Amino acid sequence: MNLEYGVPHRNPNPQIFDAAEQYFNACVILNKVVLENLDSGVVLPLLHSAAVAIELYLKCLAAEDVYIQVEHTPVTGVHRVHANPLVHNHNLGDLLKEIPVDVRSQLEKAFQSTALSQQLSSFEELLSQFDGLFMASRYPFEEKTQRIDSYPPLN
Repeated sequence: MNLEYGVPHRNPNPQIFDAAEQYFNACVILNKVVLENLDSGVVLPLLHSAAVAIELYLKCLAAEDVYIQVEHTPVTGVHRVHANPLVHNHNLGDLLKEIPVDVRSQLEKAFQSTALSQQLSSFEELLSQFDGLFMASRYPFEEKTQRIDSYPPLN
């Protein structure tokens, strides 16, 4: 176990998990708006919120705590704790590979218990369908960006 200051790294990392939950909650709210009115003008923010939530959920499972000593405090030994994701890109496959094997196994087992497992061979294959969604939902106007309608369930 990797310990710093006698404290194990937290998995899932609560700081990143909280951010993931906020994006997921935004996604739920935006989805209701879109279902009520397809012309609501918030489809891209909905997709972007979903992409960010997925990425952050994966990052919270593969992150380390970073302790930074706080200077000039009346109490000695005070540290701020920051999260450091082990992958600093948007590739979902890279993020999945950094998650500890036991946690990845749990994710795969949970995936295999869903109806989606009848259509796809693995959790990794499911995630691969959404690689690039972060950029496509953020920069749909750029030439090199994959078309937004190529992602499930839009395709």
